[in-house]
Amino acid sequence: MRGAILTCSALLMLSASALAADGQRITVRGCTSMGPECMFVNSPSGNFALFMSPPRPAPRRGVTVTGTISDGPSFCFARGIKVERWRYNRMRCAAY
Repeated sequence: MRGAILTCSALLMLSASALAADGQRITVRGCTSMGPECMFVNSPSGNFALFMSPPRPAPRRGVTVTGTISDGPSFCFARGIKVERWRYNRMRCAAY
């Protein structure tokens, strides 16, 4: 059982590192959502925590975010983007 857990965690780490390397510049389009302590953008390429200074985009709005990938420690439990700039786009997001 322990071997299976280690194998699964190793596969998850490999697949996450294949997406984008720490410090790599990235632009994603998606819908914003709020967690208990974090803001996220949910996009077709994955869910990312947004590390940014105010002003922040409103929840459940379409945004285009440009920044760098951050794999540092986080309470958000998602890959992070250190946001350099963001803007609203015309993407329709679900009102949940």
